[in-house]
Amino acid sequence: MGIFHQDFEGFRDVILRLAFSDGTLASKAVLQSLLTVSAIQRYGPSLQVDDLKLSALRALKSSSEHGIDGLAGVQQVAAQMLLCSFEVNCAAVTWPWYICGANHILTVGKLVESSNGRELHEIIDWVAYQHVMCRFGLQHWRNGDDYWKLPARKRLGMPTVCTDLTALYGAKSPHEIVAILSEVVESIQDPSASSYHSASHTESLKLLENRLETLQSSSSTGTGSVDIPADLVELYKLAALIYLERASTRSSGPSVKIQKWFQKAYGILEKQEIYHCPLPLLVFGMESRNDEQRRLFLKLVRQAAVRSVSVAMENVHRMLQSVWLQDDLETERVLDYRLKLRAVFSSSEILPSLA
Repeated sequence: MGIFHQDFEGFRDVILRLAFSDGTLASKAVLQSLLTVSAIQRYGPSLQVDDLKLSALRALKSSSEHGIDGLAGVQQVAAQMLLCSFEVNCAAVTWPWYICGANHILTVGKLVESSNGRELHEIIDWVAYQHVMCRFGLQHWRNGDDYWKLPARKRLGMPTVCTDLTALYGAKSPHEIVAILSEVVESIQDPSASSYHSASHTESLKLLENRLETLQSSSSTGTGSVDIPADLVELYKLAALIYLERASTRSSGPSVKIQKWFQKAYGILEKQEIYHCPLPLLVFGMESRNDEQRRLFLKLVRQAAVRSVSVAMENVHRMLQSVWLQDDLETERVLDYRLKLRAVFSSSEILPSLA
């Protein structure tokens, strides 16, 4: 289950409280969804796993018929996100549907305006992080917006609602870096866009860079949220800066700014702390220029994948090897950064998860 902070035990306790807090259909939906995720990770695909998923979906449907506000709404969002994790583990094309469903419940049920304590903060942060990572992938998979111009029958079953993964629907993430990262992803435009060369767009990019540069990487980044390591915040901050510069200019060539940011990130990563941070490792890995750097990234990716049984880390491992192959084969010209990302994302038949 991809979460931004690294307090996996604390997050587990939050999910368990939601699953066993009462005997309602909403709590049953959380429990059945949790069992479904556990079963697929432990046993792999089976009829028993399919039955658990169907039971979770039935409980979720029945619960929603009784309302989607209050604690029940929070539980329904948690169940949606657990099922999202299940679909990612199954390599199913439908996994973004559940993020859409979770966002729908958060907004329609006005849960972001309620005060359900740590459970609500944790769940909103979970949805926000997954939402941003999904939108990042959609920027580069199947040539971005052109994919949605295809006839519906060719979209691999992706629902229309998932084309609108833009703002966080007012669900203010407890972590400021996640909210800014969302703005970074949304700021990237195609050169064919009418506003691409406008002064206002250029100014907005400069403002985003300045906000990232001045962001304090403290160990606690939000009211009501768990503390997160300062180094982890710094890694996401530096990754966002590099991605913003690369994707907005489309260049993979030498850059003094990017080299400074990369060296700072590399110094943190050399400590070899195990962080589940797929996006930063992908962004930094794409900047590696020698075998020593590449070996470190592969080691960190493997360690994180083993620790968290992460499909996202497997995706990062595959993407980095593909990017490095492109770089090694093309030595006479600078490759377009966004074309590189599009190539590695679109090599997958389903939208790759980076959470």
